[in-house]
Amino acid sequence: MEGGLHQGQRSLLWTVVFVMDRGFCPGQRYSLWTEVFIMDGGLRRGQWSFMALTLFLHICSSSYRNSEADGFVLKIYHIYLYFYIYTYFWFSKIIREEKVASESQHVFVVMPLAADHEWRSSEPIRSLLEDYLRGSAGASLSFSASPVPPSERLLLSMHSKEQISHDDYQKTAEWLMSRTKHRPQVSIICGSGLGRLADSLSCRDQFSYSEIPGFPQSTVQGHAGCLVFGELKGRSCVCMQGRFHMYEGHSLLKTTFPIRVFKLMGVQTLVVTNAAGSLADHLHPGDIMIIKDHINIPGLAGLNPLHGPNDDKFGPRFPAMSSCYDRGLRSLALEVTKQLDIAGLVQEGVYAMVGGPNFETIAEARMLHRLGVDAVGMSTVPEVVVATHCGMQVFGLSLITNKVVKSYEDSDCVNHDGVLEVGRLRSETVQQLVTEVISRMEINNNIDRTSSAV
Repeated sequence: MEGGLHQGQRSLLWTVVFVMDRGFCPGQRYSLWTEVFIMDGGLRRGQWSFMALTLFLHICSSSYRNSEADGFVLKIYHIYLYFYIYTYFWFSKIIREEKVASESQHVFVVMPLAADHEWRSSEPIRSLLEDYLRGSAGASLSFSASPVPPSERLLLSMHSKEQISHDDYQKTAEWLMSRTKHRPQVSIICGSGLGRLADSLSCRDQFSYSEIPGFPQSTVQGHAGCLVFGELKGRSCVCMQGRFHMYEGHSLLKTTFPIRVFKLMGVQTLVVTNAAGSLADHLHPGDIMIIKDHINIPGLAGLNPLHGPNDDKFGPRFPAMSSCYDRGLRSLALEVTKQLDIAGLVQEGVYAMVGGPNFETIAEARMLHRLGVDAVGMSTVPEVVVATHCGMQVFGLSLITNKVVKSYEDSDCVNHDGVLEVGRLRSETVQQLVTEVISRMEINNNIDRTSSAV
């Protein structure tokens, strides 16, 4: 499967399935299922020929499946399997050495075998695969010796085994701090249509995400894809003009990568903004909701940025989320709204994250409403979870850009252009609120930055 992505990027998902299920003698059956998922940059340099050769070998080997010759068939198929895997990974190794392979690779191999048969070739194949993966950053290998239902196989393929080390975060933090004089205390993540928050910074240093080591790319309209350092009313800040979303294909580790980098740079407070749809009757397009809590729908389904080995240098294995949105900052924001004379536009509420990129069905909207959700969006929660794990204060705002359809008689239909338009109209109000809240925050200026990046 090959296709073009945004900005000329290309991706290729190779899914190769071997199935051999044949009785060699009465009551005995052998089966071998091997599934290999490799993210690649597209077919090139003879790979089309390789795929044709693979198809030819597969056709040839199928003629042996009807044979009752036990040992002969098994040996022929083993030779075919060895040749296929070796050739495949040889080509993939060329791609990796040319640095056109993707940043993370996940290989998941399922080998359900008959209980009364010891398949002695599994160890050599395991060694071959592990030898290929050795030294490949972000790659991993999983084996199973029992049948896995398709639904579980899909779930396992969604759970990326990608790991980012503490040193990887450290290198990115050092790279940034060596190129800017700013030592940010506050980080701001701008949601769809709210990137103008960064324009209010003075003495700015700006970096494109594409030039920052380890940063993924933002591909969504309304997300500029720049990291901006500067001063905001005397506070040193770093502002993300555009965030990363799970629906763009990024792993949750990549989606939240900047948060831990900011932590190593000395950031103490995270301000998150987003565009959200209203489920509450009292919230209307153009209103601002201060987030007091959230429901992590992907997290409830097992997709959490804290999956995998815990890095104790950042936080505990089991962080509490009952107070992840700082109560003091929420109270401060409510006071600021009165002084800015926008109290009528601002309310507190509960935010829910869904995976996206599609907007919610009517049934989904009704379910979320009954769960107590006031506004729904496709971002924010992963960053908040990681920031809370790192011990950072969090303040969150949702700009209500549309009413979520909850009635089958309603003919309204939400679209992203409408979301961006409301963001443009209300961006100045959001900017004023965030600016005033940041200027009045209590910041610990005695933080030890020697243990951070530099």
